[in-house]
Amino acid sequence: MKLILARHGQTDWNTCFRVQGRTDIPLNERGRAQAQALSERLSCMKIDVVYASPLQRAQESARFIADRQGCPLIVDERLIERDFGEWEGVIMPELSKTQPALWDVWVKTPESCAIPGAETVQQVNARSLDFAADVFSRYKDGNVVMISHANPVKLILCHYLHASPNCMHKIRTDNCSYSEIRTKGDDYAVSTINETYFLLQKGLLPERSHL
Repeated sequence: MKLILARHGQTDWNTCFRVQGRTDIPLNERGRAQAQALSERLSCMKIDVVYASPLQRAQESARFIADRQGCPLIVDERLIERDFGEWEGVIMPELSKTQPALWDVWVKTPESCAIPGAETVQQVNARSLDFAADVFSRYKDGNVVMISHANPVKLILCHYLHASPNCMHKIRTDNCSYSEIRTKGDDYAVSTINETYFLLQKGLLPERSHL
């Protein structure tokens, strides 16, 4: 069985380093092209089901795959991005200047970072891993795609790499990149992380990148 973990396509807020969190920002033109490219990349395999975060940038990205494959698209609340509380809508370089101490904690030990009004890393981790465990329990073979956000994708990968959630910023998750976890029985392996070559081939790599 293969679980393909993909991040949504690019939005205008991604290009200016603005914290999105639960703010429901749509894909921009480049993001839609990225999502189309991802659906083409995955067309070489049969996808049984696509799961998506309820936010429109994830659902729109997922729809490209589900429509091409003719498979179900299921919205799952556990895949929603972290609620960033007071940080939502703020440009990240500004946070490093206006809240340098808290920003430093977020960069170095995100589990310890208490952003005012925000969901904790532990809460995001718990629901993301619950989703992954549910998928691995329910599907013993085939291919499942999840379209989510940077935080859930990174935290699931950390777990299956036996890494602490504090290592989440060591993993890149570019817009519309995908990673893979393969399972056979009780064994599993992370076989791909942040695959973006298919975007490079089409000149669709993210214009800017951040943590």
